[in-house]
Amino acid sequence: MTLSCDWFVLAGQVLCDRLTNQLTILNVLDGVSAISFPAQHPGFAFAARYRWEGELPAAPQPVAYRLVRESEGRAPQTVCELSGDWSNTSRMGRVYQNFKMLRLFQPEVIQFRLEHRIGEGPWVEGARASVDVTRLVLSDDERAQLVAQMAELGLPTDGLDG
Repeated sequence: MTLSCDWFVLAGQVLCDRLTNQLTILNVLDGVSAISFPAQHPGFAFAARYRWEGELPAAPQPVAYRLVRESEGRAPQTVCELSGDWSNTSRMGRVYQNFKMLRLFQPEVIQFRLEHRIGEGPWVEGARASVDVTRLVLSDDERAQLVAQMAELGLPTDGLDG
């Protein structure tokens, strides 16, 4: 009995229709940019579909998932852990989670990996996805326009003045 990850995606948001149980994945997240660092990117989510390999269990099985972030120059960080019971009547299962923001420390490629375990078994490394974080370069006119818009909205403009 093992689990295989069929797909894993990073996104801006994942919606689940309560009537049909269908997922809608908004804004696949493979690259983001910021004017200065550290920064926060609003909206961050992941979704994955797993498949039960082999014979289905006789009873529901406890399964845990964890999303791990690997940033350059930092120790791997567990972003979240989720758990639940795998139904003994289905070969397919999905896991997803929405977050308010993604912290950006520097221009880099952030690696995310999704791990799982069945019961108290060992954690198994699964699928990986990455986000390319780049510095957004604005012309002087674009920067001035952005600072004016943010000031008009009462938002902080620290670090935007050049």
